[in-house]
Amino acid sequence: SLSASLPFLTFWYGEDWSRSNLYICVVAESGGGKKALEVASRLPQRIHEYLLEQSEEARHEWEDAQEDPELKAGTSRVIPPFQYLAFGGNFSDRDLFDSIYTNGGYALIRTSEIKSLASTLGKEWGDARPVMLQGWENEGISVNRKEQRPLHITRPELNMVMSGTPESFAELIQDNEDGLFNRTTFYTFPVAAEWRSPFRGKQSAEARDEAIGHFQDSLLDAHRLIVEGRRVNREHGGTEVKP
Repeated sequence: SLSASLPFLTFWYGEDWSRSNLYICVVAESGGGKKALEVASRLPQRIHEYLLEQSEEARHEWEDAQEDPELKAGTSRVIPPFQYLAFGGNFSDRDLFDSIYTNGGYALIRTSEIKSLASTLGKEWGDARPVMLQGWENEGISVNRKEQRPLHITRPELNMVMSGTPESFAELIQDNEDGLFNRTTFYTFPVAAEWRSPFRGKQSAEARDEAIGHFQDSLLDAHRLIVEGRRVNREHGGTEVKP
């Protein structure tokens, strides 16, 4: 979640420039405490909402411009697409590519059910594995569609955070020959049977939620600083610290 919130951070690793995007998978039995991951996945929510609001405003401005001949002449023929940072495990390969492309090169997959992602990737329309593999490696991705301008993402940054049971994990990655296996960081732990009252911890949860809210605001500020700084740098002919 943090790496998705701070895109375009570049560092030298393995004789090449790399980005900080990650694939994280928590594997545990049912009731094993995977819910903690859901708390962490909330961190980029303000960024997700900000991108969506910005794209909705752009779409409203485009629609208003269609009513004015002078404004219409200076706008694109195509309505601006929706932008958002995160989406769940039910998507097509085209959805995934378009989301990364529209955002300027980055996106986040987050799902608390590996099984839903495995089911999606098993369908012909949802086989996004090539995009997922290249997105982790920051390898350029191109798409050619009939009677449309070819699209290319130079250095995609795809992040993924997911959780599930060992059985559902086996449906997603069946052996170590699968390219997702060596691109994913796994966290698994034994589950100790322990009774926990569902009514305890209210005050600590409220304090946690307040702290998360402050951290979400800070992440949004950092995200906007990075993205806006990159845009200004490009507009003024600057160069990025990467090939």
